[in-house]
Amino acid sequence: MKKFAIFLLACLPLIAWPTMAGDHVDANNYVETGFHGSDISKDHNQVSEYSQSKTRVQGLLKVRTIDASGDLKYRLDLALFSNDDMKMKLVIHKGSWFTSTTSYNKFLHKLGHDTLSNLSWREAEDREGTIPAHKELTHVDYDPTQDYYKVYEDFRQVFDIRLNTAMPSDIQVGFRAQSRTGYHQVMQLSHCDTCHVQSKAARVDENAYDIWAKFHAKVKKFDVSYKYTYSKFNNQADETSFYIDLPRHPATGGAIDEFGSRTLFGGETLPSEFNNDNRKSTHEIHVEGAVSSRDTVVAGASYSDLTNEFTNLDLTTSTGSFRWSHKFRTNFVVDTFLSYYTMDNDDVFVDIPAWRDGRPGGGQPLSWTRYSAYNRNVSYVKLRARYKMDGNNRFTFSYRYKQTDRDNVVVNLEDGSTDTKSSLFKVRWDGRFDELRANVVASFESINHPFENARGINEAPAAAYTPFPDNSVIYYFQRQVIGEASNMPSQDLNVRGNLSYRFSDKASFNMYAGFRSGENNELNTYTMNITARTAGTSMFFVLNEKTVLTVGYDYSFSKQNAVFSVPVMDG
Repeated sequence: MKKFAIFLLACLPLIAWPTMAGDHVDANNYVETGFHGSDISKDHNQVSEYSQSKTRVQGLLKVRTIDASGDLKYRLDLALFSNDDMKMKLVIHKGSWFTSTTSYNKFLHKLGHDTLSNLSWREAEDREGTIPAHKELTHVDYDPTQDYYKVYEDFRQVFDIRLNTAMPSDIQVGFRAQSRTGYHQVMQLSHCDTCHVQSKAARVDENAYDIWAKFHAKVKKFDVSYKYTYSKFNNQADETSFYIDLPRHPATGGAIDEFGSRTLFGGETLPSEFNNDNRKSTHEIHVEGAVSSRDTVVAGASYSDLTNEFTNLDLTTSTGSFRWSHKFRTNFVVDTFLSYYTMDNDDVFVDIPAWRDGRPGGGQPLSWTRYSAYNRNVSYVKLRARYKMDGNNRFTFSYRYKQTDRDNVVVNLEDGSTDTKSSLFKVRWDGRFDELRANVVASFESINHPFENARGINEAPAAAYTPFPDNSVIYYFQRQVIGEASNMPSQDLNVRGNLSYRFSDKASFNMYAGFRSGENNELNTYTMNITARTAGTSMFFVLNEKTVLTVGYDYSFSKQNAVFSVPVMDG
């Protein structure tokens, strides 16, 4: 409730201000109260994922008060459904030069509880599985009755002020505070002698803050603005720790030194799943205006720097965009879009002890530098033509070419390519005939090397046991990558249509249908297919001033195939 307290503190002077402005004979007040309840049985975390459902009756309260008289105007809307479900908004206008907007939103998100009951497995020495061997998969849930949830709160305060200057200009100052509190499920896997999955309840106490200032001015024919935002994330929850099993032989429990020479840790308690504090600074510039009676331009650029305060690593992002619109005729307009952004994440040196350090055949270095998969350059160009045939028919044609060049991620093993290139064609028709509205959208996208696991989904033996490089003591079973995998299509077709008819002010009819067919036949092991169909209809009736009836039906079907391998024990 701390954000609720902040909201009330912020509202006190704003509510007091209208009361000091004199009599308000034009006030519009509204109050609604009532009850709501739920009948809960079994697991209800999914059907009521975002509601505080309990087998009991709860009250509700809605309040609205408006004063639109005089130089000072305000509106307050309040809705209380439960202690963890409420909305509030207060807007105040002072003349035409000042606006204050205060809002608060709070709701519950249930996360569900994984009992881990499916994680039970043991190796067998015979084909029938009647003689248990040593390797096994076990699990333990230290908090089996814990309810996992997060309570989300969002508080915002924005001031808009119009400046009294020769050049039309205004400024905006804003503050936003978000918080997540509750408990979530944390899991940890120990693997050496056996696979041991552990689960604990971890407290959630995360806070994010944004402070920004924006300046906007009208410079001749152009609107120019600059915005600076400072963001901060704090995690106030305690670290959750797990005991990592001691590495040892699965049958005898011995050979601790031998197994320990091939693991990074074991026989100790270590933290798990902790979000580090970070900060971010963002600069944004926007320019928009008319170059001539037929041409308008929109341009923007931004730069952001995100820093992890625990590791001191930086992620920087630079973006730029441009749009030019030319009106050939009153019914024919062509738009050109250009966009580019780049992301650069710091490299990290991962210091790992030597393999089998101090053991026969060991000593090989394993330290390496992690090059981020975030690093990329993305650019695209888009052409769009809008043609209004007459008062009833309008067509829109567009083409977009996009290229994503990743610095450190290979998406095709055969040529070592890191690029994904795509071409998207789209056409849309909008029709209007008296009370009938309709539109149809069709698109086709061709993608060259969509994001995929280029290094394989399966492994197959290519040779018998061979010596480790430069090592005559250790032998290993050589493997070979044989498959690429992806759930992204290389060809994607989408068609969707909507139709609505308005019988009167009190009745209307709506209908829609959609189809998708996607395929990726560029993989070297299988062909991935996506098929989806959607359809629906609804009717809307206003029976009287207090009763509205809506009847509808929705249909959805989707099917997708993929091939993957699940590693168990030795992979």
